[in-house]
Amino acid sequence: MKFIKSKSTLLYAALTLSTIGYSSSSFALIPTTDAANLTENIAGNIASAYSWAEQKAIMMADLDLQSMLSELGIDNDNNAISNMIVRSGSALEEIQNIEIIEQSIPDKDATSTISLQAMKSTAQCSAQSEAETDMDDHVEENCQFMTDVADQIELRQDIVDDFIEECESLIDTDNLGDDEEPINKTLCVRSSILVGAGTLDTYTYDQASAVKQFVRLVTGVRPTLKQSGKHSEDSAVLINEMRKEAVKGLAFSSLNEIALMRTSSTTSGTSPLMAPLHIISDFDEDRFGSTSWMATLQNVDEDNKNSVYPSEVLRKVAVMDSFLVHMSVLSYKQQLRMEALEATGLAIKINPVD
Repeated sequence: MKFIKSKSTLLYAALTLSTIGYSSSSFALIPTTDAANLTENIAGNIASAYSWAEQKAIMMADLDLQSMLSELGIDNDNNAISNMIVRSGSALEEIQNIEIIEQSIPDKDATSTISLQAMKSTAQCSAQSEAETDMDDHVEENCQFMTDVADQIELRQDIVDDFIEECESLIDTDNLGDDEEPINKTLCVRSSILVGAGTLDTYTYDQASAVKQFVRLVTGVRPTLKQSGKHSEDSAVLINEMRKEAVKGLAFSSLNEIALMRTSSTTSGTSPLMAPLHIISDFDEDRFGSTSWMATLQNVDEDNKNSVYPSEVLRKVAVMDSFLVHMSVLSYKQQLRMEALEATGLAIKINPVD
């Protein structure tokens, strides 16, 4: 800051102020000076000048101090903001790290879901393979075109004998009377087994055997005698017989497909597999059919011990969506079978089978 430059400056200002006054006893034309009074005035003015200079210096120093304090306050504010920004950045980074960890945590149902899906694929492939085998056996028994009639009669009798023997071994023993014929309580005529009424989603061994015989019974156990061998010169006879077997085979395939959904199959060297429908039902029961699963999903289970993260919920939603797609495919296949049966029935109405 700038102060009054020197004492001479102050002295000059004081003298200037002091010479303004005159002695009261001086004449009008000849000015006189009162030395004592002048000296006293000069001294007072010098003191006033020094006091004014000191006050100015204090004021300037105070202004400088206020400026420094203001700058210091701005710096403190800036530092506080900077620190706050740094802390906020650290907190955001920590939140992101937590979210990454949460997103990487496997679904609690992951193991069971993957295992069930693998079982479903294996069971479905096994069921398809068994359906092909059953269809091959059906064709072998019923499509004896151009075969000698005597050979056909012998084959028919063997098929009927095997069927009766099988059905007599598949008995509802709980309801069999003491003097009642076993065949009267055979499971081979139980339509309830085919549609799953009173049965679990996987047939027992006897139920699986009985439902196979039921399908054969509905579509015809005993093959029709083929006359195409006697009328080899008439192709119309052969075509008509083939048409009958095509319609019969379509009915057999559709019924057999229904039965295999509840049939437990085996692969080489392995224990029996769960039926495809049983696996689907288990998937549903473990979720919508489970109160604990629903409580966990809603984070309202006891003490929230099994609460789930949002990322886990998204995984569960994705699994359910894929399950819905799978069920849609199965439903579409069923619709195709229904359409085939309806179209076949329409064709038979237009052109009846002789």
